[in-house]
Amino acid sequence: MTACWLLLTHGLPLLVLPLLQLTFWLNLAITGVSAASLIRTWRLHVNRRQTGAVQSACWEASGELTLQLAGSKQQTVQLAPQALILPWLVVIYFDSSWPWRGSLPISRDMLDAGTFRRLRVRLRIAMDTAGT
Repeated sequence: MTACWLLLTHGLPLLVLPLLQLTFWLNLAITGVSAASLIRTWRLHVNRRQTGAVQSACWEASGELTLQLAGSKQQTVQLAPQALILPWLVVIYFDSSWPWRGSLPISRDMLDAGTFRRLRVRLRIAMDTAGT
């Protein structure tokens, strides 16, 4: 499911390029950036082999996430005050020591139905609490 989502979000903008009537070099640059983004994101969130890729996560009662990263590293990060919560996809954002804010996409097929539902409910409660 995550792989399909990535292909869709990186491929659909490329279908619009012919309609924009941009120069060849600009089309080539946009295609190259999109391909590089797809490769990086695929390695990070689908294959999970790139350095810094999250192998597993444990959400502690304190609101911190303990992440098991590729390369047998472990990192504790703080859950960000927002998340994307859809019926088929959850994206958890977290603040870390990395140069960018990290994210962890979790699709419905990665967890059993009950666990995925409990995750969505717990995230909604945490986001409502963080907003007040």
